Amino acid sequence: MNPPYRHSLPNFSKLRRFFRVAGCQLSLFGCLLGISLGAGASGGVPKAAQSSEKREVPAGRELFFEHLDVNLVNVEVYVTDRDGEPVRGLSPQDFRVYEDGREMKLTNFYAVEGGRRQSHSDTVAGAPSSIPEEGGGGSLELLPIPEDQRLHLIILFDNLHLRPFSRNRVVGELRQFLDRNLGPDDRTMVVTYERTLNIRQPFSSDPRRLEAALHKIEKMTGFAQQKDSERRQVIRRIESTDNLLEAESHVDFYAKDAFNDLTRSIDGMKQLVASLSGLPGRKALLYVSDGLPAEAAQDLFLLLDQKFTHGVAGELKAARYGVRSELRELVAQANSNRVTFYTLEATGLRSHSSLSAESGGTQSGGSFLDLDIARAANEAEPLQLMADGTGGRAVFGSNNISRALGEMKQDFDSYYSLGYTPGHSGDGRYYRIEVKLEKKGKWTVRHRSGYRDKTAESRLADGTLAALLYAAENNPVGVSFELGSPRPRGDGTYLVGIEVKVPIGALTLVPQGGEHRGRFKVSLAVMDDEEGTSPPDLAPLSLSIPDRDLATARLQNYVYAVDLLMRKGLQTVAVGFRDELSGTTSFVRKPVPIGL
Repeated sequence: MNPPYRHSLPNFSKLRRFFRVAGCQLSLFGCLLGISLGAGASGGVPKAAQSSEKREVPAGRELFFEHLDVNLVNVEVYVTDRDGEPVRGLSPQDFRVYEDGREMKLTNFYAVEGGRRQSHSDTVAGAPSSIPEEGGGGSLELLPIPEDQRLHLIILFDNLHLRPFSRNRVVGELRQFLDRNLGPDDRTMVVTYERTLNIRQPFSSDPRRLEAALHKIEKMTGFAQQKDSERRQVIRRIESTDNLLEAESHVDFYAKDAFNDLTRSIDGMKQLVASLSGLPGRKALLYVSDGLPAEAAQDLFLLLDQKFTHGVAGELKAARYGVRSELRELVAQANSNRVTFYTLEATGLRSHSSLSAESGGTQSGGSFLDLDIARAANEAEPLQLMADGTGGRAVFGSNNISRALGEMKQDFDSYYSLGYTPGHSGDGRYYRIEVKLEKKGKWTVRHRSGYRDKTAESRLADGTLAALLYAAENNPVGVSFELGSPRPRGDGTYLVGIEVKVPIGALTLVPQGGEHRGRFKVSLAVMDDEEGTSPPDLAPLSLSIPDRDLATARLQNYVYAVDLLMRKGLQTVAVGFRDELSGTTSFVRKPVPIGL
């Protein structure tokens, strides 16, 4: 028997652009597939459907309830003493959290020490299960870590800014680190960047799969060596001419090319961070490179100053190729998506040997050593900025990679998570966070510097994309969906009907005028067998049930029907659902063979 409560919309998805895969490489990023719900759609619903829906509700009654959207902000805080060791035994009363300078009241508190959650870690005073007001450091028990505290580790090798030798040195240390520290519940993903992001190993806790991915990465090309060669050529040309304009043209050409690669790498990180936004829990991104310059070719502009102007004109010219604003945007995006950066400079200790080291300096009497030092500082600055802004750690100029990885693991195993509910929800603004300690000590406190208050619609879309890309399913509502038989269109594509079914008994309905009413949003996204991925598209829906039919209706499903336009192959469909009154969300996915 077909359920009586149904909402149908016409054709779904028109525009298609796909990505390519090779072997285990999974390329998910770039131009995303556009989706629309019918011609003339607005907000995912055709105008005609919007008008029809409004006529069902008498004038003055459209807003029959207020949306409940409780926004819980979690802030992971790392407290270390002067020796870099974790400070343990702190309680909620030891922390003060400020948002844009205004103190927030803590509602949730988790303390994890050595991988074990404190037994008193739960909600704080005022919540159903409170933590004692006095005294810190409850007993340590091996309690389960809730889903919103689970860790996902993403390892990103920026091959555009890596030399194979230094990268493979890090790979060797990482292999041992993962083998010794990877637990059955830990999830690690391996990604590389070569002007496109490529997932070499999706999230896994299988050390054999991670080992296989790292082994393949060791055989890949690194592009930093090519940049080194090009830089040496520019230095030769500067040294061989007495014409400033000619020398500057060589530097400008090199700087533009380096700047393009620099912005590509940052854009790639933004895409990766965005894709992780709907993934629940903590996310740590280990970024491995040989340095990322804050200003492309800064050292070469300084060389021009040394030889020709003996001034500071080079600093101004280098600023044209700076990316500090882009880096700040990346940090803000990472903070908004609860991603912490751990940045590792693979080069290690630098010898500062330069092209003309045998001559002791430049022809004009300057020092190549000064230029090398300036270059190292320039390439370390972004690594520090990304880590500091998100509460992580930056390592550069060190050959002790195992120690750096150990400090990262220390953060994973010992931290405090502070939760609070701000007095706003979904306004889209960016808010600054500051955490202070009541106890006085020579301690270092690290945490993310802020977050963007995303709208409910953005969070629903993020969760749908996470379900699609990373199988991050969570289904408290009990949503399911079924697809009908594909109908060939004669152009290589198929029209496939989908029915999203939601148990009415799981929905929050409010009484009004002899009816019980609810409002919801459904989000759909599709990924094909070549990993062409659609951005989630949202449809607002409503339900009205006469009071006399409520008991019967609660045993049935609410059905949302729509047509998807797909091409032949193994597709994956993800569905997100949000109950607008309760704020409850569900995310489900399944593979769907089309025309096979």
